[in-house]
Amino acid sequence: MSDRSTSFDISRPERALRQIRSLRYRRRRIRAVDGFARLIVVAVIVIWSMFLLDWSLDLPLAVRGINAVAAVTFLILALRVFLLASRRRVSDSWLAAQIEAASELDQSLVTAVQLADPDNPRRALYSPVLLERTVQEAEERIEHIRVSGLVSPRGLVTTFVVLIALLAPLVIGAAIRTDLASTFVKRDLLFQRLAWPRSYLLEIEEPVEARSLIAMGDPLSIVVHKVRGGDARVNLEVTFDDGSRDQFALEKKGENRYRKVFPNVTRDFEFRLRCGDFKSEYYTVVVRNRPRVQEITLEFDYPDYTGLDQLAADGATTERNLGGHLKVPVGTKVMYSAKTSIPVSNATWIEEYQAGGEAQATRVELDVSLAGELSGSFVAQRNGTYHFELTSQDGFRNPSPIRYRVAVVPDQPPIVQLLKPGRNTEVSLRAQFAIDMIATDDFGLTAGRLVFASDDGTAEGDGELPIVASIDLEAMSGGAIKAEPSHLVDLEPFGLQEGQRVQYHAEAEDALGQVGPSRKYVLTIVAEDELMRILQDELSLVRESLEQCLEWQGESRDEIEDVVDATIAGSSVREADLPSLRHARLTQERVDERLAESVARVSEIIDRAQENRLVWKELPRVESVRDRLREISETMSPPALAGLNLIVRKAEEGTRDEVIAALDHQRRLERSLRDLLVDLREWGDLRSLIRKVEELIGTQRQLEDHVKSKVKDSLDSGGGDRR
Repeated sequence: MSDRSTSFDISRPERALRQIRSLRYRRRRIRAVDGFARLIVVAVIVIWSMFLLDWSLDLPLAVRGINAVAAVTFLILALRVFLLASRRRVSDSWLAAQIEAASELDQSLVTAVQLADPDNPRRALYSPVLLERTVQEAEERIEHIRVSGLVSPRGLVTTFVVLIALLAPLVIGAAIRTDLASTFVKRDLLFQRLAWPRSYLLEIEEPVEARSLIAMGDPLSIVVHKVRGGDARVNLEVTFDDGSRDQFALEKKGENRYRKVFPNVTRDFEFRLRCGDFKSEYYTVVVRNRPRVQEITLEFDYPDYTGLDQLAADGATTERNLGGHLKVPVGTKVMYSAKTSIPVSNATWIEEYQAGGEAQATRVELDVSLAGELSGSFVAQRNGTYHFELTSQDGFRNPSPIRYRVAVVPDQPPIVQLLKPGRNTEVSLRAQFAIDMIATDDFGLTAGRLVFASDDGTAEGDGELPIVASIDLEAMSGGAIKAEPSHLVDLEPFGLQEGQRVQYHAEAEDALGQVGPSRKYVLTIVAEDELMRILQDELSLVRESLEQCLEWQGESRDEIEDVVDATIAGSSVREADLPSLRHARLTQERVDERLAESVARVSEIIDRAQENRLVWKELPRVESVRDRLREISETMSPPALAGLNLIVRKAEEGTRDEVIAALDHQRRLERSLRDLLVDLREWGDLRSLIRKVEELIGTQRQLEDHVKSKVKDSLDSGGGDRR
């Protein structure tokens, strides 16, 4: 069969092939024009979609970008479907089949075209005569067929109608509203932040930027100018960072100007404005914290003069303070370490103080670490304040920083007080008494002494009244802040004389050599008999004081007796008697206080007699008076006062028996005090008589001495005349 297929040659249907080529060209041209028109239709639809979506919904910039990407993708797909697909070549057999379907060739054309093809391997299977006859038949029939009518342009017409229907409104609308067309190009093609032109147009004057960065707690002002539109209300739509929403109406300020103030912004939010058909872009407000000192630690290096380093158990000279305020000795080196609440880009340490009546400030720029830690040191020399001026990485400062107080404590001289005797007093030549004192210093005592000097102030070396003595006090030399030494002074070795006045005081010295003196007191050296008369006079004053005390006791007892007489047995105290009871109680309090004072005064008289080593025969009797007086004061007076206090506290609930019990205590107290005064009067009268006799004897001796002096002078003058 192969030899036979190559032994003859079948002519091809040239007329049919020309018709097929004509049909192919017409089909390709119509499909190309139709595809291009459809592509334009798709582009117009995309433009309409993008415009309507953005114009109606006012899409954010990100969504507009997504829409643009989707539109480009859709156009590329349309280009592939409508243009590139139309250029795809179809086979002659497919075109022949289309011709046969529109005519009465009964597949003769397809057979002729396929089997007349020299490259068709199947043609060897058929009879050459049959094939030749089929080709001739196809050629004869196709001559009467109008092939150009097989491809209709009706689809192209429909496409153009749709294109005109979509494109005409777009072109006309763009010509009428060029502002909308321009805005669409800028928004959706150039991706600019531009609002759609509306009947209402607002211009946001504040804030200027679409993203505002403000500090926590600062106010935010939104100022809007209405460029176009009527009197529609301007609303502010706010969306907070937690998703919650709120809406505010802006307050009108002046002509076409509106304002809304957030006085204290504490969280992030977005906002946009609405007025009529106008809707602005979203504006973002970002809140950042201001920097502040969150934690500060101070370490102190005290100066050597304070001696504070010796008080530390480990010998260190530093002390930590977790607060910013400080009170330290002058010259203390203060080392600070502060931690900020947020990282800062700049930090300045500022000290403020007064100098010469004017405010002064010292500024020191600090190195800033990434962890927000600041460190440095300064020497505390004066009172004032210090603070940190911080600038965050966002450019915010701390407008009201914490001002830490700086209080410097100057080293004051020691303070010394003489507690005993603590007054000017008379002493004998043989006096031996204790001087009690208390000395304090800011940081420690290094030395102390008792100084006895001549009362007339004559300096040592003039020959008269030199410094009597200077006694070192070891209790003040150990560096303690407080010392309470007591020194027993013996005047006998001082070599004093009767009638001499000695001034004495105590001194204490600190580490800086500052000396703090106590108050100065005067010791007057008197004869022992004179000192005894002074003590006896003081004892007489005690007796007079006790006599007045006895009168008070009698007054209080009389008032209580009147209450007892006015109260019926078994009944309560009357309201009318309450003032008398209160007055009696006040009088009893005075009695109690006077008795305690008298005990102290008598004890002081005894102490002075013993300290001055007086040979006082009546001293045991005075001690007996003190003991009896102490017993009255401590055992008899308190029950009497307590009984009256109980009655006054109960008021009308007090009974007559309770009043009588208090009266019995008063009577026992009064009897004991009267007995003591009787003894004091007898002894006082005897002492007065003896004193008067001694005064008479003294006067007699002075008279005798005077007479002797006159006689001697007379004799001396008479002998001179005889010579």
